[in-house]
Amino acid sequence: MKACDIVIYERELVHIHTYHGKELEKLGLSALEFVEIIISKFNEVYEGRENRKLLVVKGNDKSHYAVVELTFDDEKYKIKTAISVETKRLSKWKLLCANLAH
Repeated sequence: MKACDIVIYERELVHIHTYHGKELEKLGLSALEFVEIIISKFNEVYEGRENRKLLVVKGNDKSHYAVVELTFDDEKYKIKTAISVETKRLSKWKLLCANLAH
C-alpha cells in the first residue's frame, strides 16, 4: 500500500453512526472515536471487494474484529465505513499482511 493521508468525510461518519450506532453505544464510542481506534491499532490488512483495502484490529475476542474499509483516490485513502465483523466474514477476504507494529 502506498503511504499517504487517510481522510473521512462527515457523510461517512453519519453512515457509520446510522448503521452501527447501537454497537458503538454499547462500546461507549462515537463513530469518529471508533475509526480513530482502528486506524491507530490495526494489525492486519486485507484486500476487499472492488480493490478496497481493509484495516483490521484483531484483539482478544476471536469471534469479532473491527474493520475500516478504504478506497484510494486522488493520492489519499478515503474511509468508506467502519464495522465489526465476524471471523467467518473476515475469512472471505484475502490477507495482504499481518502483525503490523505501531
